[in-house]
Amino acid sequence: MNCPQCQGEVLDIDVKCGHCGAALGATGAHRMLGQVVLGTYELVDVLGQGGMSVVFKARHKLTDQEVALKILPPELAANSQVKSRFLEEAKALAALDHPNIVHLYNFGQENSSFVLAMQFVAGKTWERQILENRRLEWRASTRIAVDVLKALEYAHGRGVVHRDMKPSNVLVRAHDATATVMDFGIAKMTTSTRLTATGQTMGTVRYMSPEQVRGQEVDLRTDIYSLGATLYESLVGDTPFDGTTHFEIMTKHLSEAPKRPSALGVEVPGQIEDALMRSLAKRPDDRFETARDMRRILEASLREGDVGLVETQRFGRDAVAELRASPRSSAPPPARPATSLADLLEPSEPVSKSRRRPRWPWLVLGVVILASGASVGYVALTRTHRYVSVAHVDGVELTAGKHFGPVLVETDGRVSPDRAYALLEATIEAFRAAVKDAPVRPDLIEHVIVLPQAMLCQPKLYPGQQPPRECATALGEVTFGANSSRRLLVADDTARLQDAMRAGLVQAVCVFQPANRDAEQVDKICDAAKQFAPH
Repeated sequence: MNCPQCQGEVLDIDVKCGHCGAALGATGAHRMLGQVVLGTYELVDVLGQGGMSVVFKARHKLTDQEVALKILPPELAANSQVKSRFLEEAKALAALDHPNIVHLYNFGQENSSFVLAMQFVAGKTWERQILENRRLEWRASTRIAVDVLKALEYAHGRGVVHRDMKPSNVLVRAHDATATVMDFGIAKMTTSTRLTATGQTMGTVRYMSPEQVRGQEVDLRTDIYSLGATLYESLVGDTPFDGTTHFEIMTKHLSEAPKRPSALGVEVPGQIEDALMRSLAKRPDDRFETARDMRRILEASLREGDVGLVETQRFGRDAVAELRASPRSSAPPPARPATSLADLLEPSEPVSKSRRRPRWPWLVLGVVILASGASVGYVALTRTHRYVSVAHVDGVELTAGKHFGPVLVETDGRVSPDRAYALLEATIEAFRAAVKDAPVRPDLIEHVIVLPQAMLCQPKLYPGQQPPRECATALGEVTFGANSSRRLLVADDTARLQDAMRAGLVQAVCVFQPANRDAEQVDKICDAAKQFAPH
């Protein structure tokens, strides 16, 4: 974008033009320059503006010390939740004293506004460096990550989890490139339950861990995941997952594996790439147990300073030995599926990327007995990789099946059961957030079958019923299967899978209603649900 005053090139995150100094966007903050806050600090410049606060550069009237003042305006300070978040940041910063964490000097109120007086760091945010350079060279990226890990290691040791690690929350000094972590605005202190209730989603979606997306409680491994997403962006020039809506990005955090930087043509030592991918594991148990474990590997790679071929280094003696020396260093097992999503998800366009199907081991693993409500089936994993399905469909082989609690998911292999289940859970949570008058029971669907669209009309799938008239063109249908199990039939069109889930869920909400609910109530629920149907 360009400055409206001088037409010089500026970034979206700029609050003023670097060429002519003109204010960009709202000018209310700039009108405050020259005012004295807390009786001590004179506001001299605007450093940044966010949805909750404005950050000023200020000067101490007596000592001329430069500080950064974060000011929460009165209209937001009156909001109890925003006020709690702001106070939580002050408490978190007051408990921390580390060279890689911004220092808190003072805290107080000014005309109903809350004010944090913090250390002023002369430099640029990690975000700005990435935007200005497209991406950073691996050594520079790794050095910044090491400093951040030092800060996290210290904070975690004192019971503080940042919960909002992202490049805009890391300042890099101009004179020595030292990184400093700031903005503990949604930090979790282990001695406090405020702002940490299960079900709340906090953070920034591009850097959110899967457990944050689900609204679950988090621990220090959430910070490791978010730092991994930040380091990935610094190395590659883009975050691990992208999309047009929050919903789409959050779904990918749950169900898609990030591409390795080397697969994108980015030259990174294999040791660093392995550490990066481990930090982005879906399951917290598969990530580094501590920030120190990750920091040691990155520091070792910096000392070696040899890029080489990524593939050679990945399987080289040094990289393997270093990874084996750290806890839980074995290759992570397949990610567990989502169990729930946060309450605030917005509908999105279909997710176009599908996960690569896992290879079954050639060994005979035997027979696994699976139960789905009252229905029982079995999975035989053999040299021929055949899966024997519960839902017998003529003309199509359901080659993959998996239980997720009481839900059985069977697919024809074009879509993995893990992805299908994660998308179902995401769709249910998005529905709950969007359609308040049409509640969804946790046990609404017991059996999901993903198969070619042409098979949706097969009479065998509708025992004791006639196939719906619209099934020839439908993406999703519902039916009662064996033993009255509640089935969701979904077309395996990967480009429209999300639409299929939405269409099927709308039908399920209408059809799978309790028997004691009268027709008028059901009609009302159905009418409310229809607004969620794909267009």
